[in-house]
Amino acid sequence: MERPDCPSVDADGRPLIDPVIEVRNLDNPLGGETNAIVGGNVYRGQSIPALSGKYIFGFLSSSESAAAGKILVANPSAGPGLWSYSALTLTSFPGDLGQYVKGFGQDLAGEVYATTSQQLGPQGNTGKVYKIVYTQ
Repeated sequence: MERPDCPSVDADGRPLIDPVIEVRNLDNPLGGETNAIVGGNVYRGQSIPALSGKYIFGFLSSSESAAAGKILVANPSAGPGLWSYSALTLTSFPGDLGQYVKGFGQDLAGEVYATTSQQLGPQGNTGKVYKIVYTQ
């Protein structure tokens, strides 16, 4: 049990802060957006200046029964409180990816990649890695 005078801390004793992004799960009686959030990266690349400093993350799927992953972008705020976020508009996938979002990575130049699969679990042979790029 947490005491009011003793904040939550990580394994190294550093205090934890409140969440910066909260999303209702699909099982929420009020409705939800995803079955799981997939952690991402802050964009530090040069090829998409509009994303500079923004947090790119994903929804495993926006459906209980189908592969409908989404990639999102959050705008970090300087102060406390939740960050605003929205779906990243993808030319090749205008609605959702039609795949489960499994993870994100970043190369040495700060460009971001998303890993996906047609399978919910670790089985199968459908994994893909997409580089997030800007197209006009």
